Amino acid sequence: MTTVTKNKAAAPRPGAGRVPAKPKPGIRRAVDAQPLALTPLDAGLPPELDHSDPPQHWAIEYLKQHKLFALIVMLPTLLAILYYGLIAADLYSSEARFIVRSTSGGSAFSSVIGNTTATSAMASAPRSMDETFAVNEYIRSRDAVRALVDQHGLKDVLTRPESDFVNRFPNLFTRNNFEKLYEHYLNFVEVTIGETGISTLEVRSFRPDDSQNIALALLSRAEGLINKLNTRARADAVKFGEEVIRQAEQRVADVSQRMTDFRNREMIVDPTKESATTLELVAQLTGDLALEKAQLDHMLIMTPNSPQIETMRNRIRAMEQQINQQRLLVTGGDESMTQKLSQYEQIVLERDLAVKSLTSAFVSLENSRQEAQRQQLYLERVVEPHLADYPLYPRRLLSIAFVFGLCLCIFWIVRTVVIAILGHAV
Repeated sequence: MTTVTKNKAAAPRPGAGRVPAKPKPGIRRAVDAQPLALTPLDAGLPPELDHSDPPQHWAIEYLKQHKLFALIVMLPTLLAILYYGLIAADLYSSEARFIVRSTSGGSAFSSVIGNTTATSAMASAPRSMDETFAVNEYIRSRDAVRALVDQHGLKDVLTRPESDFVNRFPNLFTRNNFEKLYEHYLNFVEVTIGETGISTLEVRSFRPDDSQNIALALLSRAEGLINKLNTRARADAVKFGEEVIRQAEQRVADVSQRMTDFRNREMIVDPTKESATTLELVAQLTGDLALEKAQLDHMLIMTPNSPQIETMRNRIRAMEQQINQQRLLVTGGDESMTQKLSQYEQIVLERDLAVKSLTSAFVSLENSRQEAQRQQLYLERVVEPHLADYPLYPRRLLSIAFVFGLCLCIFWIVRTVVIAILGHAV
């Protein structure tokens, strides 16, 4: 402690020549009463008067000042580091690639040269995108999950001892039912279609052999779906061909019955032949008539008084009458041979068309049966499922960085909103 005492012999100050004012009675100068004591600023208060909190660690002070950042960013990131660093189980991936092809419509199968080699058939087989989408949807379907549970032990695969409490089924966050199992299954199986039309199937599990087995099982089930589609397509084609044949046969039978009724009603087997016979008779009678007329003219010139002249005239009149009657039978009205021939030709035309349709239906049915002898759709495995050597998942550093970045973005959004609200409140 520093003490300053007034010194009477001190050097004169400015204005010392002045006469000092006489102090008023009853007032004592402080400097004369006691010495003046000065205390440094950093000396603090005496212990009995110091009631402040004891000093704390810098980390605690930082957390108190940055509570929002610690809650939104630091805490989730620490949990992510704890989970991905110490708890998360390794996942082994098995990948396969396949394509669905169709042999229908390919030139190699419709030509003799194309049938000689399988290579040309493969080259000409077009891709079937509709069936590819169907296969991919089946892999992601509940039917596939049900088949894997019944035949390939999917539940055992998802409850291996190597699993962790998040990826295991059932776990703390999911109930033990089929719907939750299906949702959990979608986290371990992924199928996508590339730009080239090749589908990629990726299966993840806690053991490499489990991933490979599940991938092989899914491909086998997909091939079964393709065979089912083939069977149904072949059955539909044959059924359609048989239905066409049945309709064509019924049409032929109807036309044949109409022709029989026509023949019985008109008592004519073939109006065409009847008409031809009648026309031949008319032509013959016309020729005979011309000959008779020529003989009559000759007799009138040579022997005008011959008694045969009248006989020849009667014969000519009879022949003319016969010719007219025969012509009336051919083209004389509704009951003429022309009308009957028109009806008959229409029936014959319908019969010919029905027979041709029946023949074409038989050919189509035979082609459908031949098409049914070979597989129209097939699943070609481009890459077989492999056995993983080391786990690819989880990507620990990337996952931690993703959690940190996401939480940081949320923190800045919340901070901006809070600052805006407080600014409006003020």
